Amino acid sequence: MRICQLLFAMLIMALLTSCDVDYRYSVGVRYTNDTEHHIVLMTDNKYYEHVEILPGKSNLCGFLDGYHGGNADKSDAESMLLHAIPITITVVWDGEYSITGNDRESMGYLGDVNNYTYLGEKRKWYWEYGYTFTEADYEYAKENGTRIEKE
Repeated sequence: MRICQLLFAMLIMALLTSCDVDYRYSVGVRYTNDTEHHIVLMTDNKYYEHVEILPGKSNLCGFLDGYHGGNADKSDAESMLLHAIPITITVVWDGEYSITGNDRESMGYLGDVNNYTYLGEKRKWYWEYGYTFTEADYEYAKENGTRIEKE
């Protein structure tokens, strides 16, 4: 009888104890190559250290997970976007020009969330944003980047 009372007391305590469930939500950053040039992105993100983007193609190059209680929305994703963008990005154009960007050096615009386009909710609690490289980015790299010497 005493064991039943103890088990019943433990059951009541377990039911009265709040159980918060955390759900994962994610933000992805996709880079698109809208040029005729071959692009390689090198970042400080251990999952996206070396990303190749062929002309007319796109590739994921940043990603961040967060946790919520079951009610995440786009505003949560917007606040996470800054942390999903790689802090340092080196863009290599055709193996010929290299330019590194972060918020303290050239190409600080790659770290500016206002330069990223909302691409939509790709699945429940996964939002994606994107940046499109254009010929203007290539010209900027030619003028301000480092020319890679061929061996």
